[in-house]
Amino acid sequence: HTHGYSQQLTPVPPEVEGEVLGGSEEAKIHIEAFLDPFCGMSKQAYGILKEVVKYYEKPDRKGQVCFKVHSFPLPYHHNSYDATLAAKIVRSHSKKAYWKYLTALYEHRDEYIDTEEAYNISERQTLEKLGKLAEDVVGLDIKQFHKDLQNENYHWAAIIGWKYGAARGITGTPMFLVNGVAVSEASDYENPKQWIDYITKLLEEKYYTDK
Repeated sequence: HTHGYSQQLTPVPPEVEGEVLGGSEEAKIHIEAFLDPFCGMSKQAYGILKEVVKYYEKPDRKGQVCFKVHSFPLPYHHNSYDATLAAKIVRSHSKKAYWKYLTALYEHRDEYIDTEEAYNISERQTLEKLGKLAEDVVGLDIKQFHKDLQNENYHWAAIIGWKYGAARGITGTPMFLVNGVAVSEASDYENPKQWIDYITKLLEEKYYTDK
């Protein structure tokens, strides 16, 4: 007796969730950051992580750590899902443009959250603004952006990112996993040195240095 396969396969993302901000995927230490595109504390954490990535790009430290960012739009952050969706569209056209766009989202977050205008415009108008931002910052054709909005794959990608975090116990932003384990104290790190000190201690452990 052979088991029949169901006709419809469970949909899976075309690639592993998350974007590598820096470092090597072959590294012994993997740091995953879960960030909301319109969260003030995520904005701070993102800026700090970029500095830490630079530190570990030096020749004598290269390949020690892999830094990955996941979009985790919180349901109580107004417009965060739409921003995540827009970022996924930008990412499909250029990985380099993705980081530029994410930086721009943090720089312009006040226009999309906690203002009277942000609450008074429709979702369609919000997406118009996000598309215009993509056009201005990374040169994405606005017509292409609106065409991509009709593609359910991008909506699926945005939802997958959230589900990925939720399945790993992520409940807020910023939150961090180090080799799959939640490190709660990292959410309070206020400067690159705190991350570097933490990683240095991990690297001093024999487990991480043995080949």
